[in-house]
Amino acid sequence: MKAVAVSGLFLATSVAAQAPVVPQVIRAVQEQKGAWEVEALDAAWGRNNPRTICAEDPVAAISYETRPSPCSRKLIRDTTDEAISERVCPQNVSRTVLTRDGKNLFMHISNLGPHGQQLSKWRFTALGACREGSK
Repeated sequence: MKAVAVSGLFLATSVAAQAPVVPQVIRAVQEQKGAWEVEALDAAWGRNNPRTICAEDPVAAISYETRPSPCSRKLIRDTTDEAISERVCPQNVSRTVLTRDGKNLFMHISNLGPHGQQLSKWRFTALGACREGSK
């Protein structure tokens, strides 16, 4: 499973505006666009070095999904402590759980597809305001 499997699992859209909805758990950690340290803690490809991004929604920011998708998405739970979403695609089903712990968000992804179940764990740490010149 690549980072693309993360690909906007929380990109639930509002029917009226068709704009991405940022889950409440993310807003509970950092209310507006800011710097986030992103780290894959446990994934099929191993760990990675933390990187810093500037984003309103760090989960959407690491998504590589840029074209229309045949997948359906459903935000099952959206509270200030936890967000759970499900993504159903022709080849797989993914369930993502985001929980907060202080300035950290932990994301656990379970992906069931043709190669069996794959799990990954991520940590997003809120760092405050974005640095000058960052996007």
